[in-house]
Amino acid sequence: MKNIIQSIGVLLAIVKLSTASDILLNDQYFSNNNQKDEPHIEYYANFSDMYQDIRLFHDLKNNSNKITVKRDTLGKVLSIYWRIESDSIQIWQRNFEYNDDGLLSILIDKIDNKLIIERLYGANAIGEIFLDYKFSKGFLPRKYNYYTEVFYHNYLPSEYKIISMNGHIIGKISKEYDSKGHLIREIWSGGKTNKILREFTSKFNSANGHYELLEKDSNGEIISHIITLSSIN
Repeated sequence: MKNIIQSIGVLLAIVKLSTASDILLNDQYFSNNNQKDEPHIEYYANFSDMYQDIRLFHDLKNNSNKITVKRDTLGKVLSIYWRIESDSIQIWQRNFEYNDDGLLSILIDKIDNKLIIERLYGANAIGEIFLDYKFSKGFLPRKYNYYTEVFYHNYLPSEYKIISMNGHIIGKISKEYDSKGHLIREIWSGGKTNKILREFTSKFNSANGHYELLEKDSNGEIISHIITLSSIN
């Protein structure tokens, strides 16, 4: 699996730069990126020119707009910008972060600078907690055989998906909040069957700042009832 991810990194590094002058963007947002202090910036006419069958970009479906790509001095992609034109023009940004060994670590997607989704590649805290609960204690996944998608709504994480590298959903964690952003419900479910594994409900006491936390197991039985002094979201 490590070789697969490394191959993706190589593909990212060798995507060819289009030299056509007519694909340079006139939009000030993009032209401001073309500064001397930037390590490397490339422009592409469309998504087909850029991702060339790279699986990493198959979810970028709008092929009609121009793209700006920034790379570091070693050629690794740092960020991508493109425009979505619907009722209004939106700027979509995807940032890339890497581990010390060069493997992809995090993808961060924003629309008009608002966080939409993160993808955490390899072992991460949320994935480890979920896997520890779902599987036996002897289950030790390899560091780079799954990733976790984190979806945001109003800047709060609304859903986590733990996914194997071959695309199978291992499980999900869904969160619900009240109008003030306090977590009121959290559901853990299995992948293929979507069966509920555990469920939390929470009541917030604004007078003293305490949370009353109730946990149920997969059978709907109450297994814990806790009053906590700190936020759990």
